[in-house]
Amino acid sequence: MKIFDVIVIGSGPGGYTAALEAARLNLATLIIESGQLGGVCLNTGCIPSKTLIYEAGEYALLRKKFPASLPEAALLFPEILSRTQAKAAALCSGVESLLSRAGVEIVYGKAAFTSPKSVIINDETEYSAENIIIATGTSPVMPDILPSGARILNSESVWHLSELPSSIAIMGGGVIGCELASALADLGVKVTVFEMAEEILPGVDHELVRALKRAFEAKSIQLLTSSAIDTVELTASGVKLTSGGQDYFADYLLSAVGRKPNSGELNLEAAGVECDRRGFIKIDEFCRTTVPNIYAIGDITGKMLLAHTASAMGKSAVRNITGSGKEFSTDGIPAVIFTHPELASVGLTENAAKAQNIHYNTGRFPFAALGRAVAEDAPDGMVKIIAEEDSGRILGAHIAGKNAGELIAAMTLAVKKGLTAAEVGETIQAHPTYGEALSECADAVDNRSLALPLRRKKMQK
Repeated sequence: MKIFDVIVIGSGPGGYTAALEAARLNLATLIIESGQLGGVCLNTGCIPSKTLIYEAGEYALLRKKFPASLPEAALLFPEILSRTQAKAAALCSGVESLLSRAGVEIVYGKAAFTSPKSVIINDETEYSAENIIIATGTSPVMPDILPSGARILNSESVWHLSELPSSIAIMGGGVIGCELASALADLGVKVTVFEMAEEILPGVDHELVRALKRAFEAKSIQLLTSSAIDTVELTASGVKLTSGGQDYFADYLLSAVGRKPNSGELNLEAAGVECDRRGFIKIDEFCRTTVPNIYAIGDITGKMLLAHTASAMGKSAVRNITGSGKEFSTDGIPAVIFTHPELASVGLTENAAKAQNIHYNTGRFPFAALGRAVAEDAPDGMVKIIAEEDSGRILGAHIAGKNAGELIAAMTLAVKKGLTAAEVGETIQAHPTYGEALSECADAVDNRSLALPLRRKKMQK
């Protein structure tokens, strides 16, 4: 049996970050991967989807400006998918190189615990370590009503399409459903989104949701909320589904109703690791499971299913193993939805602030008043800042529009460091840039933005 200081199970962003951090701290490290190095994020999630979103957005923009000069998207689709795969492969190769050069040993196969300090790979080779980190992530949920067939897709199988659909039904109006709806509509696909809840994107600031719905309407995306899909059947040329007693037809149906934890085949009982009723691994504030030498990070814990959260947890777990860490908190972690327009948030929404009985002020600044946005034909966007009424401390920020995912970085720092709206407003931004919207919005919290009409106070006689 080969012995290591740390074994990491899973090589997604959380897993490979943990392995690299362990190697940096001179710990003998093994990483185990049952599929492709890089996990879902690099192979079927973040990178392929953002490549498709980028390519689709560029196509839609050029199509709008030069409608007679571009071929139909269906002709370009195989090349677009090929580029998504090439970019994913390049990044996976980069991760493999980083791990190898850091001295991390890589083993491919399915890991299962045999004790709190040992795992067996493919029922053949056993490895042991003083500490083990579980980073096995999640998989798409496929509801029982869905039949099996090439016309039924999820967020992983969609990358194996051989053709661009003329129409698609998307089951679920969460982040994955909305991102793929936006991208496919940009390529000219007729998209219908079915969402059981009263609103898409639960938990996202209502003004950002409203901005996305306007964009969906402009793209002719049919958005059906409070609409459950009751039945699905395959036809000779596609799928037929019913919702609320009405029939709908599409070339394909894509399920985007959530993800389930990859914990079932780990034989966690042999190690004594406990899961919640949904199968997510229980952890404490130090990323430790119910077994002190076993840690869990990323999506498998059910804590903010985001790649950057997993990476941060990976570092935290390793540092706690070495005794140099501290408590991990999901407070102040940003989230980005890569639709067109992009949506980005950090900290509290207005609804969350109200629920906590916090008195707050808000500032809003539209991209239409931003020189750079007007110059780049991107005036449809806005920044919104929520600040504590008494102190002025920024509690949350929400952005819709071009470069929202980049802009949120500055606001994340502001929330993490407890900066006030006045301090952000005093920050000098380069002109003309999208960053100017941040300082102007911060000034707008106290009615000090000179780029907006001033709200004049009534004079006392």
